[in-house]
Amino acid sequence: MLRQQARAALLLVACVTCADAAASTLKVSSCDAFWPFVGVGADSQLTGFDVQFWGLVYAEMKSVAQSASDATALAMLGDKAPDIQVTTKDAVLKGVQDGSVDVGLCGFQIDPAQHASLDYSSPVVFSGYKAIVAADEPELTGIEVLKGAMKGFNESAVFSILMLLILSVVNAHLVWLLERHDNVQVSKEYGWGVFDSWWLSVVTALTVGYGDKVPVTFFGRLIIVVWMFVGTYCVGMFGAAVTSDFLSVTDSGGTGPLLSMKSIADLDRAVTVGTADAFARQYVADAVPGIKVTQFSDTGTLLAALAEGMIQVAVDEQWHARWLIENDDRFKARNLIPVGDVFASKAHALAISRPVQAVGARGANPILHTLNQAVTNLVFGSGRARFESVYNSWMLQYEPRITTSYRDALYKALYKWNIIYGLGLLGFIIVWGACVFIHYRKEIREARIRDSLLIAMGLHHKFTQQELRDAAHKFFEEIDTDHSGTVDADELITRLESMGIICATCACVFANVGMCTRGYSRAKSICMMKASSKRPVERRHANNRSHLTFFGQRRHDGDRDGSRGHFRGQQWHRVDSERKHTGHENGWLLSPQGQRPQSRSKAVSNRHAQAHSGRE
Repeated sequence: MLRQQARAALLLVACVTCADAAASTLKVSSCDAFWPFVGVGADSQLTGFDVQFWGLVYAEMKSVAQSASDATALAMLGDKAPDIQVTTKDAVLKGVQDGSVDVGLCGFQIDPAQHASLDYSSPVVFSGYKAIVAADEPELTGIEVLKGAMKGFNESAVFSILMLLILSVVNAHLVWLLERHDNVQVSKEYGWGVFDSWWLSVVTALTVGYGDKVPVTFFGRLIIVVWMFVGTYCVGMFGAAVTSDFLSVTDSGGTGPLLSMKSIADLDRAVTVGTADAFARQYVADAVPGIKVTQFSDTGTLLAALAEGMIQVAVDEQWHARWLIENDDRFKARNLIPVGDVFASKAHALAISRPVQAVGARGANPILHTLNQAVTNLVFGSGRARFESVYNSWMLQYEPRITTSYRDALYKALYKWNIIYGLGLLGFIIVWGACVFIHYRKEIREARIRDSLLIAMGLHHKFTQQELRDAAHKFFEEIDTDHSGTVDADELITRLESMGIICATCACVFANVGMCTRGYSRAKSICMMKASSKRPVERRHANNRSHLTFFGQRRHDGDRDGSRGHFRGQQWHRVDSERKHTGHENGWLLSPQGQRPQSRSKAVSNRHAQAHSGRE
């Protein structure tokens, strides 16, 4: 007896050794594309949840067979995982059914109707069907943005405005009671006084603050300080209400109602529905009698029809549809959103063939028991950590979201129209500036000539008042070559010519024109008449400070010939208008304001008389 047991043990070891050395006899086939279960990756290698899960199952099957000393299973498994043949989903299913394929990988759902011709492994993952809709991609124009800013009735905004008005009236009465006797800006009468106080309250709350009415009493100012905070709160609440309403995501019409659907039964019969699954088509037809359901060849074609608007709702297996929406470039930015609850939940499993027996009947595959035990260990037992790693990497996808929302479209439209409005404003500023320049071109040209003259004379620098007084005193003494105490046009023009300033410019300046507005020929004629158009300029003393008055701005008081006007706080007069001749025809004199002008000879006489009396 012991010899027989030992001989059996040696035979088993020999069989195990032979099985380990032999190649696997399992035939495994997979479909070419059914994401996330099966697909060809960027490296042209077959990948997906079913492919990686099969790798775990094969390793676990060898461990289970070795633990159970199952020589048949070990012989079928071999020492190396079998190669996976890639074909279509229909070919895989047919191969499993006729026994030419042992294990089929393509995210198969357990279907009782097909259980007579094939077996399934223990359930691996659970899935179901889900409705998918295409959210609207709004295209907003500048007019629509403006309409959106002023749309509808906003209860919060109206409430904040009403609260501001009511409180402003209350505050106006308080301010009027406190300010009516001391504030001249607030009427003492009730009607106008309350209105004045209400105006003050409104401009304060809106942070405008014109300043035409202000509180003057202590308690009035205290009330206004409190009102500043209350008014700011009301205005801020109004701004927040308008802003939140402006930026709110609203979908009116289109696919808006479809986005809120909970189940297939919520669909209207007028909605067009498409599917790529016969079971889903029958389910929708039973749930909504009379609804039109279009059958498509595959999920990719179904989603493309949904994105193009050929159908309004697509119904498909949720895992495959979500994967395509999230990863396929054709659908990434098309706003395809799964909605509602999952219906007709089914389990996904590996398809196992039933070999033909000798009598023609089909029996269980010899590897089925070992395979189911390996799947159970991975999904529910010691190998769960490895299973969850594969599951999380392929099946736990983020729920697809709207990629182009109303707010995104709003920001896009605002960006576009901000540029358009900005360019329009810039164009208006350019046109306005050109019109201003054309209108004031004469003044601008005169200002440039005046600035050039000041620069040529060295008068464009900034000096202190003492420096200006000293320079004026020194300049006056240098020009007054005859030491008469006055400077006439000859002396001043001679001095300026020595400084390199042309005669025409000098003549224009001293002719009280200010700059050469009548052209060089006019200035030249004035220059030639310089001997007969002298302008004595007096040096006067006030508060022991010397002042030299020249290059002043002339302002006419209505007389076109300039017979009377003001010049830097002094009066200037045409001497010949009073029929008084000074020895200089058409001459001018400057005298302190309020005094009669003096002729040149009389002014010189007075100077000599004052000097003689001073020496005495």
